Amino acid sequence: MATNEPLNSAADEVAAAEAELKAAQEKLEAAKAKLAATTSDDACDVEKETVAAVVVDEATGERLWSWNNGSPQKLYSPGHIVPRIVGGRIFIVAPDRCMTALDLATGREIWRVKRRKVRETTGVSADGSAVYAKTMDGELLAVATDADRYTELWTVDAGWGYDHNPCPVEVREGVAYMANRTGCVASVSGDGRLFWAEKFASSAANDFFVDADNRLWVTFIEGKIFCLGDPVVR
Repeated sequence: MATNEPLNSAADEVAAAEAELKAAQEKLEAAKAKLAATTSDDACDVEKETVAAVVVDEATGERLWSWNNGSPQKLYSPGHIVPRIVGGRIFIVAPDRCMTALDLATGREIWRVKRRKVRETTGVSADGSAVYAKTMDGELLAVATDADRYTELWTVDAGWGYDHNPCPVEVREGVAYMANRTGCVASVSGDGRLFWAEKFASSAANDFFVDADNRLWVTFIEGKIFCLGDPVVR
């Protein structure tokens, strides 16, 4: 006698699969709706509200003020940006090629310019009178920290050409050190004189650091480490 058990079993499997598919489709539509809600004009859209600086009260954690550059940004990473705080001001250099000075107490924008191809690399002079920024043309420029307008004090060219390595500028004994993406390091005086520019490695520099004996070192992503020794003579 013929039986319908195999047919019934297959029909049950089809029905179960259709139910799972329907549930998955409903879940997908719900996820789409949630995504649309979080990117609507009424929501906090990261592409429309790119915050570049936030200042909070150290004791309470309360946000005192925030500032953004007013430009949409699809990338979630802010880059290797190190705000430089000196003289009651915050100086920011970012991948948008702009340099900005903000009032530390209020967040008021003092000045903002796009005159040089600066990116992420910054430092501060030993006496705090200048903030340093490396350009994408291999230059180091010094900008006055107390001026109410963007004021360049000097610019020196290391002869590297195009560069975009974010390794910070290190200042030791009044001498500024900067590094690039091809293993080079340059030493610049506080008044903008190039002491030396030499090649140490073949890769981008990570950072400078000082050891327990007060010696200055530089590291590179290929794993090489060098002690720079005297700040002027090589």
